Amino acid sequence: MNMKYIYIVLFTFGYFYSNSQEIPVHISETGIYDFLDEMANNGLIDLNSVVKPYSDVYIFSRLKIVNENREVLNSRQKKELNFYLSEFSYLDHFMLKSVDVPVIGSILDKWHLSILPPGFSYKDSVFFLNIRPIWGIQYFKNSSGSNFHRWGGGSFKMNIGKKIGAWANLRDNNVSEILSNKIYFTTDEGGNYKGRKSGGGDYSEMRGGISYSWKFGSVSLVKDHLQWGNNYHGANIFSSKPPSIAQLKLHLKPVRWFDFNYFHGWLVSNVIDSVRSYTTSNGNRRDVMHPKYVAANMYTVTPFEKIKFSFGNSIVYSDMNPHPAYLIPFLFYKPVDHWLNSTDSAGKGVGQNSQMFLDISIRMLKGFHFYATLFIDELKVARIKEPDKYNPFGYKIGVKNSGSLLDNMYLIAEYTRTRPIVYEHYISTTTFETSGYNMGHYLRSNSDELFLAIGYKPLQRMLIKAEYSHARHGRSYEYIDGHEAVTYPFMQEVRWENTIINMQFQYEFAYNCYLKAGYQYNLAKGQDMQKFTPDFYQGKNNTFYYGFNLGF
Repeated sequence: MNMKYIYIVLFTFGYFYSNSQEIPVHISETGIYDFLDEMANNGLIDLNSVVKPYSDVYIFSRLKIVNENREVLNSRQKKELNFYLSEFSYLDHFMLKSVDVPVIGSILDKWHLSILPPGFSYKDSVFFLNIRPIWGIQYFKNSSGSNFHRWGGGSFKMNIGKKIGAWANLRDNNVSEILSNKIYFTTDEGGNYKGRKSGGGDYSEMRGGISYSWKFGSVSLVKDHLQWGNNYHGANIFSSKPPSIAQLKLHLKPVRWFDFNYFHGWLVSNVIDSVRSYTTSNGNRRDVMHPKYVAANMYTVTPFEKIKFSFGNSIVYSDMNPHPAYLIPFLFYKPVDHWLNSTDSAGKGVGQNSQMFLDISIRMLKGFHFYATLFIDELKVARIKEPDKYNPFGYKIGVKNSGSLLDNMYLIAEYTRTRPIVYEHYISTTTFETSGYNMGHYLRSNSDELFLAIGYKPLQRMLIKAEYSHARHGRSYEYIDGHEAVTYPFMQEVRWENTIINMQFQYEFAYNCYLKAGYQYNLAKGQDMQKFTPDFYQGKNNTFYYGFNLGF
């Protein structure tokens, strides 16, 4: 029996209602994300940008809608549309409706070798496979010296019929000096470093997964990054800075006005379980970590065209196996915690760590995207009336304009503010962290940031941008007692401060392949500067950088 018939037998349920398999497009592939955002701001497509990454199917469906209205695009936008349609044209083979896609280069019947981007692919009536190498390097130089980041590896993605997608991405990284770790206030992706020598280190990032899709949803088992919350400079619900985590994901979109996302994740606690740890017969010590998990859901409703209201909740829990209640996607998890973990006589130390969040995205005014996100770590209504107590929460508000001032130009203004002890917990195994990295905003608690940006695309896939950010962090309070913690004032003193002006040129010469060069001025100061800033960027610096990559 060939694979086609085995596939039909195994996946009979929902077969005739299939839409297409789904493979996530990593959020580092900024070119396509920026293009879709521009199209949504200009009113050409509906875009749910609160949960990322997007799937390739979702991206292709948005591109097809833009293609149907291409007469309103300018010359640069039409060329970028053709470019991205060509990249995702393999999906047209697996979807029900066809689209006339401009093809770059010659495509053989089943095998195709690509020079840019490098790689090769295979396609027949049931199966699609694409394999690509990954390589990149970036250099930095300022008065502190020089620094580099090199990475290499490979990726593949494959579609089996209209319902199954699978993918993997391995990237081995080497840095001469660690510029992004669990302590430093940077937006760059972090890693679990090994083999540190003279300030440098290596880390590997392995991502991948398998998905099963039907007409109005998908389920997948993945190890990947995620980003929840509308933003253009650091998400404040779930950010992409921590190393990727293993997740069981569910996505449902039964009607146009409703979207639902859920995941259950396996975290790395970095907290040793002394009871389960042991010494082997040859004298080596085996440290066993406490298990740690997260469950989260996000409901997105579109009550009016171009307005999306999202709400959801999450819980970080530990010291048990994955619990069935937290595998139910649609629950509000705090009452589940109350049922599962009744408090002890002292009234603390038994429960888990729950959170709530809200997000609104408005694109009613052509060219504009208004957005706001609220992350609530703990909420008690009684505290609202108590002047000396606070509910720990953080928020982000912002606006982006695309093309109103000048064609092919965008402007961004964004402000983020996070109260003390947000993302933290007095039980070390239930903090809002994985591998020691905060899963929320990169500045963590008791901080704020103003971010401004302007960008211009003189040619297709070429971007010239300038960005300004002013970030502050106050005292890092020790969260020992939950009752005392809610009295900590916001930013009573500024202990870390950094001003950054960044100017960058980038060109996407092939899909997800970039040339970049830029200049960055930064001024870091405060009594906690050495703690939260890498040596390379401490004090006043004028940094020049350039880089090249084939994939991420």
